[in-house]
Amino acid sequence: LMKHYTPKMAYDVNERPNFLFTYDNFLFFILALVTSFLFFRSVLTREFHNDRLRWVRKVEFPPLKILELFSLLVAWMLFIHMDFAISWFYDNFPFLQSHVLINSYLRGALAMVTAVLSFQCVLSFLPQKLMVVDDKLVVKSVSYFSFKIPLSEIANVKVVHFLSWTFLRHWLKQVKYRFHYFSFLLWKKGLLIEKKDGTAHYFSMGSAAVAQAELESFLSVHRD
Repeated sequence: LMKHYTPKMAYDVNERPNFLFTYDNFLFFILALVTSFLFFRSVLTREFHNDRLRWVRKVEFPPLKILELFSLLVAWMLFIHMDFAISWFYDNFPFLQSHVLINSYLRGALAMVTAVLSFQCVLSFLPQKLMVVDDKLVVKSVSYFSFKIPLSEIANVKVVHFLSWTFLRHWLKQVKYRFHYFSFLLWKKGLLIEKKDGTAHYFSMGSAAVAQAELESFLSVHRD
């Protein structure tokens, strides 16, 4: 070690007193966590008119505890990679570590925001309900996130078996990352919603055939 050591390979860490009081940075981290949570909720929450609800169906999920555990693991892995990117940025730009506010306070606040963002991304990918509100199909996720598909943009609604070559063809060409089949009962059929732009969404449903017939009744009005 003495033979290969050079001053350029040294790594210095400067410890400085807190600005206000002992452990005030932890209070700053908690405030960053709460603020980021409220921010994402305000951004993702959309106004919902209950009196305009025309149809609703739940997407079939495995038991809630299994879903929560799976979401926790995926979100944690996503957070680790995002936090590693932040650490790499700090390590490669030493001026960020020269100021106690940026290094001791902002670094932890970024970690809190990244944690909330990771969980929001994972939960937003898990649709919980399909609803028809006015003339739009609303896909509501487990979190606050939801997106809308105008009924006029839906080309077809099909019942497709998950374990079939037909679905594999749709998956590769249309569905891709818009795959939302979460049921452990792989022999059950899912609901394939094809859009006029060539893309498609695939959902696990308790009774895909019934959901198809109900959705077709709304689409027939726009086809006439």
